[in-house]
Parts: sequence; structure tokens; C-alpha cells
Amino acid sequence: MEIRKTNEDLAFTYEGDLSKALSSNKLLLRGVSLSKLDLTGVDLRNANLQGADLSFSDLSKADLSGANLTKAILSGATLSQANFRRADLTEANMSLVYAPWGDFQEADLSDANFSGSNLTRANLLGCNLKRTIFSKACLVGTFFLRPSLRQAHPEKFNYSESEIRIRKGGRGLWLARRERTL
Repeated sequence: MEIRKTNEDLAFTYEGDLSKALSSNKLLLRGVSLSKLDLTGVDLRNANLQGADLSFSDLSKADLSGANLTKAILSGATLSQANFRRADLTEANMSLVYAPWGDFQEADLSDANFSGSNLTRANLLGCNLKRTIFSKACLVGTFFLRPSLRQAHPEKFNYSESEIRIRKGGRGLWLARRERTL
């Protein structure tokens, strides 16, 4: 891998499997642009991706548990079955992400923007949702804990096509689409 810095930009070239090159515990990628890349299954546990641009990248089945994604841009990214457990996504731009079955358990999602995102069956148990924006997001089957759901930005939390149901055992709740009768 060749890494070089020109002015304020960091550029690197790598021949081969990029996901293997990026798979490293405690990797420092603060502010780097990884936009529009196929990073399927990449291991970025505990990586520092603060302010990184991952927009429109495919991070399906990627492991970003414990990663620092503060102010990261993931807009339009595919995050299907990705692991974000205990990750810090404070102020992250998560608009228009496709994240069915994504695991965000105990992640810090404060001030994150999930506008227009698909979070079908995502796990948001124990997340910090202070001022999180879910405007026009698909939250069908998404798991929450009651206290964290109340922290979300109320005027920007649109679940008009959904209803809240208590999960078995009363530990959490999930959103399910209402049955429409003709």
C-alpha cells in the first residue's frame, strides 16, 4: 500500500483486496474519503473514522463495532446486516442509508440524521437517540428501548405508517406496519 499526503488531502493506492488492507484493529482513518467503494464484510472494529466520507459505499456485513464515526458521512451507503454495536455515530449523516437488519445496539446516535433511511428490522436497543432525526425513515420491525425512543427529535420522528408494539417480555418495543382495511 502506498500512502502519500498532498496539501490537506490524504491519498493512497492499493492493488488487491481493499477490504483486507483496511481490516485492522484501531485503524486511524480520520477524515479519509472511502466514498463509493465496495467494502462488503470489511473489519473496521474500533477504527477511528471520525469525519470520514463513506457515502454510497457498500458496507454490507461489515464490522464497525466500537468504531468512532463522529461526524462521518454515510449518506446513501448500503449497511445491510452491518455491525455498529457500541460505535460512536454522533452527528453522523446517515440519510438515505439502506440498513435492514443493521445492528446498532448501544451505539451513540445522538444528533445523527437518518432521514429517508431504511432501517427495517434494525436493532437500536440501548442506543443514545438524543436529537436523532428519523424523518421519513422506514422503521418497520425496528427494535428500540422505550427511554431511548423518547429522546429522539420528536418533530422529526415520523412513523405515521407504523405503530408501536411492546416486545415479548416488555423489554423493548418495535415498530410494525399497520394493517390497512379496504
